[in-house]
Amino acid sequence: MEKERFECSSCSKEPTGRINVGRFIAKLDECFKTDDLAEAARTVEYWENEARSLNDTCGLLSVLNEEIGLYRRMNEKDKALRTVRLAKEIVDFSENNDVSRATVMVNAATTLKAFGYPAEGLPYFDKAEEIYIDNGKKDSFEHAALLNNKSSSLCDLKRYDEGEKCLNYAIEILKKEGKHDGEIAVSLINLAHLTYDRD
Repeated sequence: MEKERFECSSCSKEPTGRINVGRFIAKLDECFKTDDLAEAARTVEYWENEARSLNDTCGLLSVLNEEIGLYRRMNEKDKALRTVRLAKEIVDFSENNDVSRATVMVNAATTLKAFGYPAEGLPYFDKAEEIYIDNGKKDSFEHAALLNNKSSSLCDLKRYDEGEKCLNYAIEILKKEGKHDGEIAVSLINLAHLTYDRD
């Protein structure tokens, strides 16, 4: 008779009661290296179901965040908007004000803009910015990236002066930070496009 095999939480390398987010991200990275988006989609669906079965809200939010970016990349509008809505429900319910929450909000806002809903994304940008500032990341690359993306949404709404302020602020942050000259160039190009569209 075969002995029943079991592993306790102290012996197993897998976390108990929650998904292994590191393993999920590693698998997704493999898909992206080979540009296998179909396998990436299967991967996020599998891990979303795993997180739900374990009632792992934190893990689920990590999966949903990756799904948002993936479906934006795949131009899967319905799936992307569904995932944004689910992520928003978790974020709104959570009292956690850490930077990872802001990252999800920026991702969601950028996706809303990509699918033609820039106005709906602006409150996400505003809340994410508040979280970055509260967590001492006012002069961070993440905050500058947020401002660049927010400017793009504002320009879609023809709110060019506000968009210009965002870009100038992003450039100021990046110059002070001193590690992302390429991103400063992107901001300057965006500023040129904004000026052309406005004038």
